[in-house]
Amino acid sequence: MKGCIRLILVFFIGFVVFFGSSCKKTSSNPSTPSIPPFQAYVNAYWMGTSNDSYTPSVQNNSGIFTITGKYTSGSGSTYYSQGITIITNITGTGTYNLNYSTDGNASYYGGDAHVSAVFNTDSTHIGTLNVTYYNSSTSTISGSFNFNAYSAKGLNGNGNPGTATISGSFYQLKW
Repeated sequence: MKGCIRLILVFFIGFVVFFGSSCKKTSSNPSTPSIPPFQAYVNAYWMGTSNDSYTPSVQNNSGIFTITGKYTSGSGSTYYSQGITIITNITGTGTYNLNYSTDGNASYYGGDAHVSAVFNTDSTHIGTLNVTYYNSSTSTISGSFNFNAYSAKGLNGNGNPGTATISGSFYQLKW
């Protein structure tokens, strides 16, 4: 009888050790998906192609920030370039007006070797910059933007006035 109890006890301990050690603890924090440093849409269309990326930059000149995302491809007759520039006084997280005044302004340019157009905010074509992360110790900033802009040349550069709606985000840019 003692041999039988010992055998059951050894079997039970072996069972617990074998199956207990094969359990995996799952993390309650799933990994964060990769976030591009700069992405933008013009009239709801992605700027560039699905494989393109923007070269972002940010400059801080005594609190006046210039945030830029630029994309270029090709050369000569196949050259294409587009970009967004936002200039405003940033003091921390919050929402900032983009209306081509002392508050701040934004612009979008796009074109190829033959046609180009520049769209700017003005008193009637306005938008906002929402700074969601600002760390002066690490010189890092994140946020999103949305603005309407006007061009005398229009979106295809045909000379007809036009507007564009530009939106996007930037993530962990360093100045």
